[in-house]
Amino acid sequence: MDTRNVNDFQAWLSLLRESGELIATDKSVDPDRELGAISRTALRRGYPALLYQKVARSPIPVAVNTMATRRRLALLIGAREESLILDYLDKCSRSRYCSPVIQDDGACKEEKAFGRDVDLSVYPQTVWNDGDGGVYFTLGVVRIKNPENGKGNISVNRLQVKDRNHIAINTGRERGLGRAIWKAWDKNEPAQVVITFGGDPLYTLAAIESLGPDQDEFELAGALKGGPLQAVYGDICKHIEIPAHSEIVMEGLIRPNMLVPEGPFGEVNGYYCAQDTAPLMEVQAITMRRDPVMPATYAGIPPSETTVIQDFLIEAALTRALSKSGVDVRKIHIPPGSGGYHAIIAIRKNSEGDVRKVTRFAVAVLSLKFIVITDDDVDVSRQEELYWALSTRFSSEKDLHIINNMPAVNIDNTAALNDGKRTVTKMVLDATRKHDGSGASVRERRNERIDQYLSYLEGILNVDGELRTM
Repeated sequence: MDTRNVNDFQAWLSLLRESGELIATDKSVDPDRELGAISRTALRRGYPALLYQKVARSPIPVAVNTMATRRRLALLIGAREESLILDYLDKCSRSRYCSPVIQDDGACKEEKAFGRDVDLSVYPQTVWNDGDGGVYFTLGVVRIKNPENGKGNISVNRLQVKDRNHIAINTGRERGLGRAIWKAWDKNEPAQVVITFGGDPLYTLAAIESLGPDQDEFELAGALKGGPLQAVYGDICKHIEIPAHSEIVMEGLIRPNMLVPEGPFGEVNGYYCAQDTAPLMEVQAITMRRDPVMPATYAGIPPSETTVIQDFLIEAALTRALSKSGVDVRKIHIPPGSGGYHAIIAIRKNSEGDVRKVTRFAVAVLSLKFIVITDDDVDVSRQEELYWALSTRFSSEKDLHIINNMPAVNIDNTAALNDGKRTVTKMVLDATRKHDGSGASVRERRNERIDQYLSYLEGILNVDGELRTM
């Protein structure tokens, strides 16, 4: 199956299965703290994505880890893994954005429930970690319209199930979703919202991307697709576009100033967020396919599926930013496990000013707070080479740069409050060779005869590097 023919989540699962990237399980799994632990361990062990076909106390299967590796992301985008970032940036060029095409009906409306027939307990009641404050849906895409200008916004948010027909949606007032909600409240009006699960996976990926104010990620999804996505209007939210092939759609409203306790929850930085307040959505309608599959994702200590996607998007943002620096940037690496806070950048340095230019653009990427800049003879994806460069090219007296009071991401637990704003101190390490006459690094020779001999050695060794039994 060609990725261009993937228009919904179940087609995406079929493509993953055909590519050896998905396992469908028949053994029942409990969504209360069991499903999360299995999903996390499976990812750490390098297993394919998982489709839990039997979920305790729910008739609806759950799929996890469907975008949890760079290979799966490349498969989704229709790119080669080695050129994934550049291919992604090319596809999401602003000139390619396109609005969805509206249809009269869609697969997402095959079954419907309204009012008292709405019952969130039908859906998998996932408690992901021991310390979570309750049931969470973790891969729902929230769509809203700005009441002042009608611009759409989609985002992936924590969704805590409160009862039969209420969901607490975690968002900050400064985010696109939060701004639209509070603008409606400023008019003493309820905010209409739609939560979708599944549909075209590029819609979900676009929702995780960070765009500027009043830029609709639905149009970005069209750019990634290479053409407009198909959409329908909601039954309750009649002016909000919904991906026509969504698995599950939840429509409703958030009444003015309706805030409720939300959390704690095991977040992507590996720590539990403290309980806070969040807008409360009253779910007034649920529509879905006849046999839906619910996508979900585990957060917790990196790496997780969430941080794999996050790291990919941060690398793309950093690549885009550094392309404006005028510096010859050769490779960027976001270390797995760093939670998207660290970046290693290899450059071909032509002057000492190149490091200052890279620093200026790199620290502007919101999440990054620990940055190492080195030369292009260093493979920044290999930890031992990074340590070698730091040990031999970095002087803590001259090459450590501290930048104070930089904006922080909202879940950074090292952030401080300054004048009501969350800030962090960022650190840049210059591990490049200085133009002081120091010698070239030692590298082993490689040529065709050497490569042939290495291939010969591999032929007499097994995959563990031990001699084959003769």
